[in-house]
Amino acid sequence: MLMPDGRVYTPGYGMTRDDLQEVLTRLQWSSVNQAVEMVIHPAATVEEAIFGDLQESRVFEYKVFSDPELAAFLYRNGVEIVGFNALRPHA
Repeated sequence: MLMPDGRVYTPGYGMTRDDLQEVLTRLQWSSVNQAVEMVIHPAATVEEAIFGDLQESRVFEYKVFSDPELAAFLYRNGVEIVGFNALRPHA
């Protein structure tokens, strides 16, 4: 499996779509060869027994990352959303 060239991690639970777009605009994409990992844990719904204190942040991340305007921004900037399976070398 290939490893991402870098990681975008945004600590805190209040990153809006506009904040994320600002972070991604400042990223030095020219230094990216394969991929950048974005560390997120979105959830449309949560159960307290499973998610504990992270309930609100996961739902908030789901709302931010399911925003069609964010998807359009990523597409316009050449960002393709993929899972880790896309990083597997092709045989």
